[in-house]
Amino acid sequence: MHQHTKRGLICSLISLSAGLGILLGVALARGEGQAVQNNKLKNQLENNHQSTYLSLCEDFTALNGSLGKLQAAGDITTRSFLLADAWRQAYCAQEKLAMLPDGLGETGNLMAFINRLGDYCYQLARTTLSQGREQLTAEECATLKDLYGQASQVTAELDALSERLREGDLMWMALSGSHEKPSGEDARIQAFTTLQQASEQYPAPIYDGPFSDSLSRREALGIKGEHVGEAELLRRAQLFSQVPLQAQGIVQGVLPAYRYTNGDTTVWMAQNGLPLLMLGCQPNAQSQQDSSREQLQAWGVRWLSMQGFGAMEATYWEKTGDTWLLQFASVQDDVLIYPDLVKLQMTSDGSVVALDARNYLMAHTGRDFLKPSITGNQARKAVNPTLEISRERLCVIPMDNGKEVLCYEYLGSLAGENYLVYIDASTGRECNLLKLVDVEQSQLAR
Repeated sequence: MHQHTKRGLICSLISLSAGLGILLGVALARGEGQAVQNNKLKNQLENNHQSTYLSLCEDFTALNGSLGKLQAAGDITTRSFLLADAWRQAYCAQEKLAMLPDGLGETGNLMAFINRLGDYCYQLARTTLSQGREQLTAEECATLKDLYGQASQVTAELDALSERLREGDLMWMALSGSHEKPSGEDARIQAFTTLQQASEQYPAPIYDGPFSDSLSRREALGIKGEHVGEAELLRRAQLFSQVPLQAQGIVQGVLPAYRYTNGDTTVWMAQNGLPLLMLGCQPNAQSQQDSSREQLQAWGVRWLSMQGFGAMEATYWEKTGDTWLLQFASVQDDVLIYPDLVKLQMTSDGSVVALDARNYLMAHTGRDFLKPSITGNQARKAVNPTLEISRERLCVIPMDNGKEVLCYEYLGSLAGENYLVYIDASTGRECNLLKLVDVEQSQLAR
């Protein structure tokens, strides 16, 4: 019996050791998988920042080209097209600039210059076309010449920085995370400091357009109300991270935010307690297996509701590898509010690893114009009759002039392709048209 007992004990110990070895192996494998996933997300964010900067350079080069051609244009049609191009290119450049890391420093003056430039070109195109003027006034020509000179300076500075970036090994993530911040000698910080200071000297174009400086002076509507204390902000920020976060102070601007960091994890909280931006958050799985897009969108809606964003609805989506970029818009009185945009980055197991709620916090407010003046049947008469309509709903969309319009949105198909048609719910006129593009692992509207 003693021999059997001893042999059994040895077998039990061997089995226990093997079991522990298996568990340790699984834990290590999961840890390695977590590290791989974090590195993938980190590399993706780094590539996104680099791509954004290169796109900013391309937009400004194109904008500078349009302004240069305007100096020689003599035909009203050619000039109108060039002014429209310059306005569009300025809008794109402004969008890219807003997406760059906050560690570059203050860029408000540069943003205001780009906005004024775009607004001026837009209003000048409309004015000259409506008046049928073949020639510009001397003052208008002088203003365009000044804008061209200023844009050339910005383009030259951005191009010079591009050359320095090709020669060096600078990481964009170092400007957005809790890494040791680059010194003032960092080429990017120097370049944007120069542009910011130069923009202070740029005179604002003088014109009577009602939307001058509309975006750069815009108030963040979604942060009104009672401010949350710093202790409560830290507690809420900690909910998004599995590692302890450290307060890094407040980042001032149109959207003031408190920043909390640990390693690659960064959370910005708005003063009303809503998350503004989140990067590099550790996965917190909702499922042990890959989930469908519909499941992830449903989880995203519930997750946003729990964070205080209210009623939301999924709109567009894109998948890269194991990561999904999902877009959501708010809903008020069964009307989809497209300006109230929130973007979530989720992994296939349902983990939220990044968030961008800047559009939401800039635009969100109660709308008092959600009752249409015409019926859906009346609005449908303005839709191309060759479109086969499969869906109708009310929504709010932003217009180029900064205003919002209540529309009927119609999803229609023609020759195997899908379109979104927007009919103004007050006038019955078509005010926008988008094509739904289904490419590999994404659905976008253009």
